[in-house]
Formats: sequence, structure tokens, C-alpha cells
Amino acid sequence: MIISGSATLRTPEGMKIVENGDLIFFEIGETGAHQLYNHMEEPCVYLDIRTFIGFDVCEYPDSNKINLMQSKSDEIFGKNSQLNYFDGEENVQNKWKQIENIISD
Repeated sequence: MIISGSATLRTPEGMKIVENGDLIFFEIGETGAHQLYNHMEEPCVYLDIRTFIGFDVCEYPDSNKINLMQSKSDEIFGKNSQLNYFDGEENVQNKWKQIENIISD
């Protein structure tokens, strides 16, 4: 739930702006893939509630990582090595600019 501000939501269906009061639900699996990016100067405050039973696997295709989330820890891997959570995420603004250019073409 977006409590205040707004952000850009990226899903397999594309991108859209989410704003104060929007309630968003993500299914398990590829259809639930998502990324939230604050495209504004104003902070975006949101409430994130997850149901977590056992473990989950998240794929980060932009940075070529896989996150194996267990009940008490996360393990993030590249194709052949374990990585820190923010490895490959340093220039996220540039990735969003690339995506925006593709959409505007």
C-alpha cells in the first residue's frame, strides 16, 4: 500500500505510476515479478506485507542475480558466485533511463 508520495511500478505488463492510497498485490512466480522505483524528489512511503512460508526464490534479471530467501537468511548468487544484495544495482538510475527511452520510442 502506498501511504504517501508516488513511484513507478515495473511489472511484466509494463510500467505505471502508483500513488497515495494504491493497494498492490503480487502473485508468486513470474507473473508477480515487480520493481518499485521512486522517480520523484518526494519520498515514497509504502507498507510492505509479505506472507512467507519456508523459502522463496527471486530473480533479478537486470543484475543477473538470484536471491534464495530462507526463513532466517538470504543468499544472493550470480551465475557462479555469491554476491551482496546491492552488487550490480549501483547505477539503477541509468537502467531506468534506458527503460524510459525504450518506452518513449
